[in-house]
Formats: sequence, C-alpha cells, structure tokens
Amino acid sequence: MKKHINVLGILGFVRDPAACLVRDGKIIAVAEEERFVRIKHANGLFPKNAIKFCLDYGKIAVKDVDFIAIAWDTKKYPGRMAEIYLENWYKYKITDEKTLQWHIKMLREYDHDKYGQRIVDGLAECGFNKDDTPPIKFVEHHYSHAVSAYYCSGFKEASVITIDGHGEENCTVLWEVRNKTFKKVKEFNIPHSMGWFYAAFTKFAGFEIYDGEGKLMGLAPYGKPNKKIREHINELCKTTNDGYEIDPSYLFYYKRTYADEYSDKFVEVFGKGRNKDEFITDYYKNVAYEAQNKLEETGLNLAKYIVEKTGIKNLCLAGGVALNCKMNGHIWKNLELNNIFIQPMSSDEGAALGAAIAVSIEAGCDVENLIMHHVYFGPEYTNEETKKSLDFANVKYEYIEEVEKETSKLIADGKIIGWFQGRMEVGPRALGNRSILVDPRRSEMKDIVNNKVKFRESWRPFCPSILDEYKEDYLENAYYHPFMILTFFVKEEKRDEIPAVVHVDGTARPQTIKKDVNPKYWKLIDEFRKLTNVPVLLNTSFNIKGEPIVCSPQDAINCFLKTGIDVLVLGNYIIKK
Repeated sequence: MKKHINVLGILGFVRDPAACLVRDGKIIAVAEEERFVRIKHANGLFPKNAIKFCLDYGKIAVKDVDFIAIAWDTKKYPGRMAEIYLENWYKYKITDEKTLQWHIKMLREYDHDKYGQRIVDGLAECGFNKDDTPPIKFVEHHYSHAVSAYYCSGFKEASVITIDGHGEENCTVLWEVRNKTFKKVKEFNIPHSMGWFYAAFTKFAGFEIYDGEGKLMGLAPYGKPNKKIREHINELCKTTNDGYEIDPSYLFYYKRTYADEYSDKFVEVFGKGRNKDEFITDYYKNVAYEAQNKLEETGLNLAKYIVEKTGIKNLCLAGGVALNCKMNGHIWKNLELNNIFIQPMSSDEGAALGAAIAVSIEAGCDVENLIMHHVYFGPEYTNEETKKSLDFANVKYEYIEEVEKETSKLIADGKIIGWFQGRMEVGPRALGNRSILVDPRRSEMKDIVNNKVKFRESWRPFCPSILDEYKEDYLENAYYHPFMILTFFVKEEKRDEIPAVVHVDGTARPQTIKKDVNPKYWKLIDEFRKLTNVPVLLNTSFNIKGEPIVCSPQDAINCFLKTGIDVLVLGNYIIKK
C-alpha cells in the first residue's frame, strides 16, 4: 500500500501564527492559532493548538508527519541575520545607536540556531520528541507566498507579486512563473517596504499596526485630495519606472519621540499622530486618502511592470499588503488582465501553506489539483456536538430542517443573524460559515450592526455576498471572486437597492457565491432572493471588535449572548432572544 506523504506547514512566533497539513499535495486542514486561544492575531505564539487541530483532522499522529515546512529561511544568512539588515540600514545613515541595538537584539532571534531551537521546543510541546521529529525544511518567506498564490490560482503561467512588511530581506518580489518554474524578475529589499509605509500611516491615523490597516483603507474614501500631503508622501515613497523607492528616514525611529513606526522627521512633515481616542479630523482623513492613493498607484505600477516584462496577463498577488482590496481593485480596473488571483490567506497563514506546498513538490507529490475555490479548511462540528453546547449554555433552541428558508425570512424581517455552519474559514474574511448576516436593502443596518454588534467605528463598511449568477447585474467589470479582497464599483442604478453594502465611494468588496462551492450558503441567499428579488446579503465576520472570528459553537453562543445579534443559527438549530 502506497504511503501518504504528510507535510506540516508552520509559521510561529510571529503575528498570525498558523499551521496547515498538506497530504499528497492536497490541502487537508489550515488554521490560525488566534481562533483557539481567543487572542486576536496571537502575536508571538507558537501554533500548537492549530497543529493539534491539523493532525486530529487529518487523523494522523506526530509519527505520521514526513516533513515540517517553516515559511522563513533562517539558514539563508546563518548567524548574520541582524548584520544583513544593518548593512542595508547603514546605507541610509540610520545610525541612532539605541535604534540599532534594539533591532540587533530583535533580529538575532531569527538567527538559525536560535530560531530553529525555538521551533524544536515548540514542536516538543505538541508531542514531537527527538526520536520522531521529521526533517524540518526552512523555505524562503516570499517564495512561500509566491507558491501559495501560483499553485492555488490554477494558472499555467503567471506574473506574481509578493508584497508585505518583509521576509528575510525581501519586502516585495516580482516573479515570472512558467512551467512551474519561478524566476525572480525584480526584488525590493529592506528598507523599501510598502508594508512598513502603510503601517506608518495606520499608526499615524491612530490605529494599531498590522491590525488597523483595514481601518485606514476604509477611512480613505472619506478624505479628499490634498496637494501638500501628496507632495510629502511622494518624497517618502518615490514612484520609479520599475516600481518604487522608500526614503527610510521617515520610517525609522531615531529618538522615538512619538511612535515606533515613524521617525521625528515624519512628525516634522506630517504633524503629530492622532491618539486612538481622539476625534478623526478632516486632516487625518485626507492623509488616509493620500496614503491609500499612493499604495494603489504603487501596486498598479508594479503590476504594469511585471506584466510588461513577462507578457503574461494572469496576475497573482500574495503577502499582507495584498489584503488591501482597494489596491487590488485599482489594478483590476486599470490594467488589461486575463485573470487575477489574490491569495485569500495572504498573511503568514498563507506563507505556511506555501512552504508546505513547496516541500510537498520537493518530495515528489502531485499538486495539480490545488485550485483554491474556498478557504473552508478549519474545524467543523456536528449537530450532536452543537446540541451539547446549547444544552450546556442552558438556552432555548429549536431544530429546523429547512433552516435556510426559515433564516431568510428572519433576515427579510430585519433580524440580525449569527450564522454558523460547516468548516471554519481561514484568513481574515468570514465567507458564509462564520458570518453575521443582515438585509442589505436597509441602509440603517450599517449603523445598527456597527453599534449593537461589532462595537466598532461607525464609518467602517460592510461587504455583500452575491450569488455568482447575478454579479453582472450589480458590479462593474464583474469577475468571479469568492474571497472579499477585490473591490468593484457597484452599478449606479443598484446602489439604492443595497445601500448597506455600498461604501461612500460607490465601491463594494463582494464575495461571489457558486452553488457547488457552498451549497448551504448559496441556498440561504437564493431563498432571500425569492422573498425580496435581491440576491445579496450583508455579510460581516462573526466576532466583535478586538476578538477573533468565532471557532466553536460555544464561541458563537458567547458572542450571541453579549451582543445585539437577534437570532443565532447553529447548524440546524435556531436560538432567538
């Protein structure tokens, strides 16, 4: 009997630690540690709960794992990681001693001996001991991102952009992929980071870095063009013929007078950063507008360059910056492409998957069927398990056979629904299995959900889930995109029909649903269409501000009881307040 090849992909001790299991070149399970420990982003933790889930779901023990793939190549610069970074910084006269010493200490945590030992220690907590720990493969970070995007796209050849804060030394890489061969066409190394660029403005606007970037993106359309701000931003980030160039003197911390994410020079030019509790003035809105505009301009410039260089009009994107759906939409709208695929797990959970795929290929696995139609790779619960949680919580519930039909009526009646079904989504977007759902026709629902349920800023937009069959009726330049990370302009004649999911600039970040991908969710929306003639629902993640998306039935019940959600639908059980 042929032995399976099990590859466990990991990224730990980072923001958003995660694990995945790839068996014989097929994705079996993926999960983020935050969902289990209930700490958003689980920053700095090792993904031991995510590893346990992957092994349990795959019905294997630690002895059955053939390889462990780490999405960070600490072997690339053995013992010299900090020095490589500093060589780049010295070029730009970043010589403040306190700043440099702090970075040397931080970066030496990634030297191979130290980081490798931390990985081994983390695995030991998961049951891997010295005798049964399989070979550990360290895979270059941006290559991991590129692999995750290319192989999950289904494209035979592709132009690929990987763009994030940084990997080992890469911040952005442009790739050409033909016949499964990856070629680096252009790389932008530290300190030329669009992730750091956007993080600086996220912090300046009063939001938490590597969490509040979506808030900055949502705030941007409320601002207006400002010539002076734009000139300053253009000095910080210069557009070049082949991409961009960052002036790091704006982004490094010198005396740390105001914040770690930007320097005193930044403050001299842009002013004092906003405190998170302060009112958001027009100035901060205008800064957000111009920062977002610069990111979109840079993303388009990079995409044009790589497509022209390769002649390949299938574009893939991955890396944390690729979660900026407005940048992605700007590229799609303004560049003549045949296809576009943005890895829905563009943060480090996607890199863990890419590393596992890369090691699977190296081990001889066939990875031809990795096309990513969905991201439902997390835990799932039976009705029996759900009932136990409901009984334990001592809440009244009713079992409904045709739960989609009953729920659609409740949504049409104006109820706020917590919808919990099937396997949990991976990545930052709820895509119909761990979602809060409401009627998009009711403009007031945007404020109600923000205030009563999410407890977040009133200007934050919500997304539509649209039946794929009707996307052309609602979206300009419509394209099948099931992951909510590509914006489209909503057709003008449809904006008043679904006002709760149209942002102030006339755009929406849709999830398009095919029946064969998520039959239960598709049926729910179709039942709502039969009642209202609108094949759209407002869909937001099932969580509150500052918490991860719910994972278990108990998580969902807890969220339901402490928020303004009217009805909870757990599998076939309906719980009403």
